[in-house]
Amino acid sequence: RVRKDDEAQAAKAAELNRWAAEQARQRDEFDRQRGIAAAGVGATGRSSAAIELLKKRSTQKAVKSKETNTRAEAVARLDERLRAAFHYLSEFARELNTAHPESERPYGLMYMSEATSAVLSDGFTDYRTIEVDGKPRYGHVTFRFKITSQEPVSIQLQGAEIERFKERLDALGIKFKYSGRMTDLTGATKATFSASGPFPCKATIRGDYEDMFFVVELENVRRYGMHRAIFALDDFTHDVLDEFGTYVLGADDTFEKHLEND
Repeated sequence: RVRKDDEAQAAKAAELNRWAAEQARQRDEFDRQRGIAAAGVGATGRSSAAIELLKKRSTQKAVKSKETNTRAEAVARLDERLRAAFHYLSEFARELNTAHPESERPYGLMYMSEATSAVLSDGFTDYRTIEVDGKPRYGHVTFRFKITSQEPVSIQLQGAEIERFKERLDALGIKFKYSGRMTDLTGATKATFSASGPFPCKATIRGDYEDMFFVVELENVRRYGMHRAIFALDDFTHDVLDEFGTYVLGADDTFEKHLEND
C-alpha cells in the first residue's frame, strides 16, 4: 500500500512538471509573437503592409487633427481682432461726433486740391458677418466719416473735365458753385469750382480667413483716392488701430508707413 501511494505521488508530480513546462513554453511563444507583431514582421520575416498602413494613417490623422486645431485657433483670433476693431472704431466715431475735431494736417481732395483745417463729422461704424467653417464670423468692418473745409476750396478745370467733375460732385451730394468762361485764343471752356463739402471718407478692414491676414482699404482718408495696407494676423494690433485713429485726426503720420506705394 505504501508503495502504491509513493507511485501515485510520483505520477502526480510528473504530471505537474509536464504542465508547468507546457505553460512556460506557451509563455515564451506568446512573448515571441508579441515581439514580432510589435516589429511589424510576419512569419515570413517581411514587413506587414497592413500594419504599416495603419501606422501611416494614424500619423496622418494626428497631423490633420493638429492642423485643424491650428486653423481653428487662427480663425478665432482673426475674428476676435475684427470685433476689437469694430468696438474701437465705434467708440472713436462717438467721440468724433461729439468733438467735431479739426484736422491738424490737410486732407487731399480731387484734382490735387487740399482742405486745410478740415472739420471731421458724421462718424459711423458698421460690420458684416460671413460663415467660416460653419460658424458666423466678422467678415469686414466699415468706418465712415465726412470732412468739411472751413474755407471753400477752389478748383479750376477746363473742357470735358468740367462736366465730369460736376457729375462727380452731384453723385457725392457735395454742394458747389462754379463760374465758367470761353477763352479767346483756343475756344476752350474753363471753369472755377468752389466747394467746402462735406466730403465723404471711408475705411474698410477686411479679414482673409483663407490666408489669415487683414486688408485695410482707405478711400479719401487724408489722401484722395483708394489706398490700402496689408497686415499679418499677429501684426494687426491695438497699437495699429491707434495709429490709424491719430492718422484720421491728422495728428500723426505714422500709419503712412503701412500703406502700399501708389
